[in-house]
Amino acid sequence: MLFNVYKNGNLTMVLRGSEDQCKKSGHPEYTYKEVTTIDNSVPYYDLHKYHKNLLLAKVNKIKVTTSSNKTFDGDEKSQDRMARAINIASISGQTETQWKLADNTIVMVTLDELKEALTLAGQEMSRIWLEQ
Repeated sequence: MLFNVYKNGNLTMVLRGSEDQCKKSGHPEYTYKEVTTIDNSVPYYDLHKYHKNLLLAKVNKIKVTTSSNKTFDGDEKSQDRMARAINIASISGQTETQWKLADNTIVMVTLDELKEALTLAGQEMSRIWLEQ
């Protein structure tokens, strides 16, 4: 849905999103009118993309600390690397591997530590994506 957003009777922007998203994104002094076309004379914002980008930024900052007090990066790429390392270790019979922690120190970590870090990071990512 498209909404023109007015402040003090003046068109200030166009928002794409649900009516709830639009009302949550503004201030009480804004009023909203549903429209079918975008007025190119004012800024346009897609609230769905904006909200998704905010969540992605939070996911990219995930850090998790295991019970052994090691802090791992927990963003999606780091989770992929952990899953791959866990998979390789289980195939090859390894029980530990070198790993670069969130503070860039390189340490030996156990397979169980990687599994714990991956689990914590996945849980935090799910929590972020399910935020309302």
